[in-house]
Amino acid sequence: MAEEQQHHSLVKHVRAAVDAETFDLGGLNEAQVTHILSSAFATPFENLTEMVRLTFVVGGGKGVRARYDDSMPKWCSNALKGINFIEDKSAANDLASAGCFKFHHDTALDMASANA
Repeated sequence: MAEEQQHHSLVKHVRAAVDAETFDLGGLNEAQVTHILSSAFATPFENLTEMVRLTFVVGGGKGVRARYDDSMPKWCSNALKGINFIEDKSAANDLASAGCFKFHHDTALDMASANA
């Protein structure tokens, strides 16, 4: 029950974002990741006046790798595609990229993420 409330809280936090934010998906399983992303992006964000980048941490280097299943990027991709998002490696933080996502590996932070 407490775990369910935590996921509901994360969905609410994503939905309330008005600036670029980062959300850590470490320790979650496929069903949880799918629920969070599907719920968070099920309807358009009406509270936004401009595009914001929402980053979901899906992996990392040696120090954090154990917290992320190797399939997490695939889970994120499937969840987002399931609600008609399009993977676009050239997506930018502008209206033309609304409904798109891409994966990024930041070598300086040693972190893999999905940006929506």
